Amino acid sequence: TVANSAESLALIVDAFDKREGKYAVKAADMIALNAGAAIYVAGIANSLMQGVATAKEVIAGGGALKKMQELAHFSNHFAEV
Repeated sequence: TVANSAESLALIVDAFDKREGKYAVKAADMIALNAGAAIYVAGIANSLMQGVATAKEVIAGGGALKKMQELAHFSNHFAEV
């Protein structure tokens, strides 16, 4: 469990990156399951299993971390306005 938003962010970053923390692998699996379901429901994958596999590939390849960083950078732009 996480105590606050900073711990949550650290867990997500670890899950998307090196997976060194105690719960990082489990967090990556949960993220992949949720993302995989979305990929399947969106019609991008032919099955839930294929959707989860796609999500795991994106996470392992660094794409998820990169997108999260891009989103953070984009959203921080609005905080400056």
